[in-house]
Amino acid sequence: MTAACSSVLAKKTGLHPNAQAGLSMVELIIAMLLGLMLLMGAMSVLSNNNANLQLNEGLASVQENGRFALTRLTQTIRLAGSYNPQDPALNLTGVDPTTEQADLAENAVVFPGVYASGLAVGSVNGASGASDTLVVGLQAEADCRLNTHGYGTTVVAGGSVAQQFHVINEYYLEDDSLKCRGYEGRVLRGEKASSANTSAVTLVENVEDFQVLYGVAEADGNNVFSGQPSSYMTADRAATAVTNGGRVVAVQFALLIYSDEPISSTSGSRSVKLLDKTAFTPTERRIYRQFQQTVMLRNPWNSAVFEGTSS
Repeated sequence: MTAACSSVLAKKTGLHPNAQAGLSMVELIIAMLLGLMLLMGAMSVLSNNNANLQLNEGLASVQENGRFALTRLTQTIRLAGSYNPQDPALNLTGVDPTTEQADLAENAVVFPGVYASGLAVGSVNGASGASDTLVVGLQAEADCRLNTHGYGTTVVAGGSVAQQFHVINEYYLEDDSLKCRGYEGRVLRGEKASSANTSAVTLVENVEDFQVLYGVAEADGNNVFSGQPSSYMTADRAATAVTNGGRVVAVQFALLIYSDEPISSTSGSRSVKLLDKTAFTPTERRIYRQFQQTVMLRNPWNSAVFEGTSS
């Protein structure tokens, strides 16, 4: 471009031919809006990822607690009433095995008033909708707290094993935690002094509710049981049925477990009903999951007559 042309262009535009033009106000606003939209999109993705992570962690925690509680309770209930007087690991010092076996057969599920030195120990239905308490008896080498109550080991062929005895385990809810407390049946029967404390330990936290029903088999006129529960009932009704000749042959339990922290993507309006209890509607935005199991009792049948034969 000639000097003359450059001079003419400068006069018409007011710009030097080598000057750089900046962004206009419209272009600047558009750029800011685009940047803001990108930022909002990134924040939305991050928020969704955090919510999903929180949800997954909450679900994992609830499922883990639920599986542990189901496994622990099911294993204990399934062994309720178990007793083998021929077992070399069973400590029978000062104990009549016939009496103890009859005790466990009759009280695989323990109700209040059975034991003279522990009248209050037993399965009860929670008052006014409160959580229930489950108490079972069995032969084992330790109670639910892994307390051996002073028993040691017994020498058997090939080595030594932990001594076994009459264990009574109590499961209940306190401060939103499923807890267990262990007793020795021989102490509750008044046959020996206690050698261990009965303090409780926590098994699972974040438990909203614990409900239990008992499947009772009624005997016919010949004192023959069908082996199947005729109905499921609360602890107070089951205790009365047992007093009148019935037999607890199954235990049905349910737990309602919730997540540690509130979950922003979870609604707290869904109602949950545990067994015979009135439906519960969560008020907190947490994950709530119901875990339920029915366990048949086989060991107490050894002292009962089913289908016309003595097992």
